[in-house]
Amino acid sequence: MNRENTPGDAEKAPIEMTKDQWNTYSNMDTSDPALKLWMEEKGIEFDSGPVLAKVGDEPFFFETSKGDFGTKIIEEEPGE
Repeated sequence: MNRENTPGDAEKAPIEMTKDQWNTYSNMDTSDPALKLWMEEKGIEFDSGPVLAKVGDEPFFFETSKGDFGTKIIEEEPGE
């Protein structure tokens, strides 16, 4: 399966979503068929590592593990 992006592949475009789409898919149960279909369309697999996404002008990575799917990965600033 071709992925739209991977954390180590900066030249690939992030998965772009609206805020409503992000709120829907990041909070869905991981067994929901609609989530699985969306993931397939975007080339995302469970437990495949962080995925780059973009909502509006905000790019970020999110978790793909089944136990934590859709959680934003926040990088701490140096010294924090």
